[in-house]
Amino acid sequence: MEDVRIILEAQLRSSRRIAAADVLAAAVTLRAKSGGQLIYTKYAIDYMYLRDSWSVAELERVLPNGLGGSYNLLMWTLAKALQREEPATWDLLRFKLLPLLVVMREPMTVAAVAWACNSPLEDVQHALRLIGGLLRTRLEQIEADGDAGDGVAAVERVLVQPYHKSVIDWLLAEAGMDAGEFRADVAAGHRLLASASMHDRDAPAGCSYALRYGIWHACQAGGDARLANTLLLDVNLDGAWQ
Repeated sequence: MEDVRIILEAQLRSSRRIAAADVLAAAVTLRAKSGGQLIYTKYAIDYMYLRDSWSVAELERVLPNGLGGSYNLLMWTLAKALQREEPATWDLLRFKLLPLLVVMREPMTVAAVAWACNSPLEDVQHALRLIGGLLRTRLEQIEADGDAGDGVAAVERVLVQPYHKSVIDWLLAEAGMDAGEFRADVAAGHRLLASASMHDRDAPAGCSYALRYGIWHACQAGGDARLANTLLLDVNLDGAWQ
């Protein structure tokens, strides 16, 4: 824990949002509010950048308790701004991206997420940037045909996935956390991916998500067996879509 304290104090100093004399007390406050979850400090310090300076008393009063509280604060801040200025973006986040996030079986490219949401790529890119605090992207190196010759070239693609398992726990009201009105609609997420799988030909090049998981999502969607039946009828015995 001594190493954690040293790292946290260094982060607070480099943020320049707390007086040097208050760094130790601020670190104690953040550790107490974290509930033992070190990742909480990332969100707390990110939030501190919204203002030029903080006192320890202000940190105690304003910062939420626990990871669930930090996620709620992040989403409330975003929701208020988007509902006022970009309601269509908020609807995309609330009713498509968050449900999708909790049910997707593997990290997806941004283009695949747009396909699954049946939404314009630029809209999805914008929305994903706004909830970057809840997500992380990683570069995956894959082999692809080279531009010339028979060789293969290593290329990179960006994959979208939750920043931490606690994000999913929060959205699903598990592990003692509850997203409240931001709780993700699991069935809606399954329906999105099942419906997208029925239009597999529209998926980005190289995306085989529908083939691997479309029927599973259709079975999980609930309430409409037609989705699963349609997908089952559309798949060949050799595993390729007709």
